[in-house]
Formats: sequence, C-alpha cells, structure tokens
Amino acid sequence: GEPKVMWCKSDKRMEKILKRCPSAHERYFPTFWAHTSYLQMFVFVLYQMIHNQKLQYKQHVLKTTDEGEVRCDEFVPAKGDELPESAPICLFLHTITGDSQSCNEFVRFAFSKGWRPFVLCRRGHFNKLKSPRFNVMGDAEDTKIMVNYVADLYPQAKFMGAVGISAGSGQLVLYIGQQKESFPVHAAVSLCPAYSMRTAFLDWNKRHPLLSKYILRALKNRFLYPNSELLRKHHHYEKLERSDSVHDFIVNSVHFAGFDSFESYLKHSDPMAHYHGSKIPCLVLNSKDDPICLERNICYDLGDKSHNYALV
Repeated sequence: GEPKVMWCKSDKRMEKILKRCPSAHERYFPTFWAHTSYLQMFVFVLYQMIHNQKLQYKQHVLKTTDEGEVRCDEFVPAKGDELPESAPICLFLHTITGDSQSCNEFVRFAFSKGWRPFVLCRRGHFNKLKSPRFNVMGDAEDTKIMVNYVADLYPQAKFMGAVGISAGSGQLVLYIGQQKESFPVHAAVSLCPAYSMRTAFLDWNKRHPLLSKYILRALKNRFLYPNSELLRKHHHYEKLERSDSVHDFIVNSVHFAGFDSFESYLKHSDPMAHYHGSKIPCLVLNSKDDPICLERNICYDLGDKSHNYALV
C-alpha cells in the first residue's frame, strides 16, 4: 500500500534528503499469492535456501577491553572488481541470531551500487565467547570499537553509512544516540526496529507462539549451549536456560551484559532511552504486518517530533 512518511517539518535537512529519496514514497505491492507476512517470510527463507551462495569475507577480529572478541567482516570482491580506496563504506549490523552470511543479500546489493560493505559481528555470533559477557541486542562500546576500526582501515573513504537489521537496528540507534562528539558514521538506516526492549517482546510468545519458540531456541543455541562451560560458572546461567520466552531470555541475560537489573539495562542499553541524542540523519523503516517487530511498538513520535529521524 501507500507508505506513510513522517518527519519533523522543521527539520530542513531531513526534508531535503527525503525529496531526493523517491523510493521512500513508492507503493509496495506484494506478490498476489504471498500477500500475508508469514507467506512472505516463507518465500524469503525459501529464496535464501535456493540461492544459498556464501560470500567471501576478510575477517578482522578485534579484542574488547574485557578480552572478548568482535569481528568486522569485509566483503571480498572478485579479482578485477576491487573498489578504490575512496569508495563509500556501508556497515551492516545483523539480526538477533544472525551473522555475515545472513546479510548476503544486502551486501551484494550495496556492492553493486559501489559501496564497500562490512558486516559488524557481535560477540558470540561467529565463535565461542572468550569472556562471560554478551548483549543479545548489541553493546554500544563494542559497536564503537568496530566502527572506529573500519574508519581507520579506510581513511580515504568519503562517506560511511550504517544499516541496522531488526535487532541490529536497535544496536545502531543506541550507538548513534550515545555519541557525544564527532564520529565516522554520516547517515543511518534502521530496518524493522522493535523499539523499546521493555515492551518489544512482551507477550509476544502468546501472539506468535511458533515464531517465538523458534527464535528462543535459536538464542539458546547461539549463546548458551556452545558456551555452557564458560557461562555455567555463573549462577544466572540456570535461570537464563529456563527462560520460556524471548522476553524472559532478554531479561535474564542482562547480568551477562554487565548489568545488575533489567531496569539498569534499559537505562544504558535501550535504544529508546538514547535515540534523541543522534546528530546524523536516520531513516527508520517499519511494516505494520511485521510478525516480529509489531505495529503496537512503533514510536510515531520518532518520525514527526524528532529531528534527524524519518519514519516510513
């Protein structure tokens, strides 16, 4: 249907950007035989299975202050297709249980348009944890380490953009909202954010029980079981393992993110507590029929009352 584009009308920079972005105003017509959200997800997963061509990435492993590891995966083009040192950079921040390969469609498209793609891999998404610490939705300091590393790697790059996908969108908004001084990212796109972690997955297991069980199992397979020897030493492990919903898993995991309570976690890591601090333009894209990032969570004030944001 017709997209609704919202932004603060006194934000002239955002108005200028949107005028030069016709795709933000184009109507979306789903395939007639896949007009529901679940059917579209099925088609997308099927497409990925059929076209499952792994991309080659150069892996830049970085140490964090607590001896943890994050990784910047740089897409490696075919010989002869290399980009100039000044090529613009596009950073991708993956989904809640994703990795570099889950971003391949975005990476291919960005490269086809002349961008140098990187995927910023969070702790636990590419190997076992090196320290008993992880943040399901992404850590702002870890993000800062990765962004600065990429900027230093290509100092001649004229522009750096960042795209957050689902959980990665919250990670991105948290990062840009917390930066008090100048930083390398010039513009951002937040795809399908779930907004506040207080309510994002609250009762979600009752609305979408099968999808909730699938993601909960994926979270445990991603963070708990491969790292059980390291994490089981902490008394919060058993409670986290007993989590029976995605919301409970996030609440019970905050101790492994470095916080002593869910309220403290929200104060420091909830993107909706920091989004207003952004100094760069950010386009936020939501779908009303999204079964994961629900319509009820969409913060419409983000679009029509906040500078530096546009909501589509």
